[in-house]
Amino acid sequence: MSAAVWISMISRAYRREHRNRWLYCVAENVGLNAAIFLVFFHFNPLRDAFITMNIHPLLILVALMSLRYGNYSGIMSAAFASATFMYAYHLLGRDLIIFFLEWSHYKFILMFFLTAVVLGSAKDRSDSTIDRLREELAETKRELADLSETEQKTQFIAEELKKQIIGAEDSILSLYEVATALDTVHSEEVYTEVMTVLVRFIRAKAVAIYMVDATNGYLRLKIHMGDTEKTRASLRVDEHTYLAAVVHELKVIKIGGDSSAGDPLFSAPIIKEGRAIAVINIEDADISMVTEYTFNLFKIIVEWISKALTRALEVEDIVDKDAYLPGTTIRRWEHFALRVKEEKRRYTKFGLPYGLIRIYLGDSPLDDELSAKIQRSIRQIDAVGFDTEKNEIHILLPITTCAVLSKVVERLKGSLHPLADFVAESCHV
Repeated sequence: MSAAVWISMISRAYRREHRNRWLYCVAENVGLNAAIFLVFFHFNPLRDAFITMNIHPLLILVALMSLRYGNYSGIMSAAFASATFMYAYHLLGRDLIIFFLEWSHYKFILMFFLTAVVLGSAKDRSDSTIDRLREELAETKRELADLSETEQKTQFIAEELKKQIIGAEDSILSLYEVATALDTVHSEEVYTEVMTVLVRFIRAKAVAIYMVDATNGYLRLKIHMGDTEKTRASLRVDEHTYLAAVVHELKVIKIGGDSSAGDPLFSAPIIKEGRAIAVINIEDADISMVTEYTFNLFKIIVEWISKALTRALEVEDIVDKDAYLPGTTIRRWEHFALRVKEEKRRYTKFGLPYGLIRIYLGDSPLDDELSAKIQRSIRQIDAVGFDTEKNEIHILLPITTCAVLSKVVERLKGSLHPLADFVAESCHV
């Protein structure tokens, strides 16, 4: 509703109230003047006494009207009283010219109007003072409410500062523990430890880490913790405003409680060589921790995560060159076993589902064509290992339910035909 409409509504309400007030005043004056006229003149055997009474009932009426309605209504009441008095004077057969010449008669008219002006003005000043005091009282109440709110905020800030200073969880020692927890040369262990760190130091209830594809336009869920409807298996950058800032501009974002239902509270990129390789989303957390201090702590932790992950990936590039079969992304069996071990750890700590598929090659060799077909049929986050002794391919599918695992098996059967010996080796949900 616009201000003009609101003012117009108030103006109409004021005019309606003012009009009703005048109508009540006129009705009361007419009725009471008529009553006084009938009682003290018409039905009075001593009619002449009406124009000589020392405390005239019409004067009392004017005084009451002035005290009730104010100056203007009091003057109107004085006019009604004067008309009633002069009408009675006329009915007594007196000359109206003499009325205005004789002090003992026209003094009543002066008394009516003088009383109306004096008492009506006093009423108006009183009403004005009361209105002013009401406004001051309302303003004082508003200021008190603002002061109370400020006090509550100040107390909350004081408590937050106290926690920052003496709280063991937020101390420098604890931040050292963050760095220690991320001090590993295995990237998959870094991803796992990130969850533990964020739960402990930010009191996150739901966290998701997404891998960013080569085009920076698509995100695939890598690992998540907590039960929330916000977690999606995949995200498109162009469908979420905050992701454009995170992925393209490499900004750490605090979205806040007024965000849409699908947006996280905090979001940050994991950066390697000037590019976002993953995105961390804090999708739910203790509401008392959604503060500017926690956000700054989150930014520090994310920066350390990026450094730890970059270091781990660089070490893996150097040390783990022999972890993969030449020219492929298929891991040798011992390295694949370590990756499965880490996924089992995530299942134990966070309840993340995963599945394993075994493909027996029989007499068929593992050539480049078969390797390429397998890679085209699985996700970026999936891992493939080769058991040379048994001539078997094993595929690890993180964050995969049994129902999805069955669909993947059927898809692989179609892609890898004529191979037919496919077994969903295990499904953990």
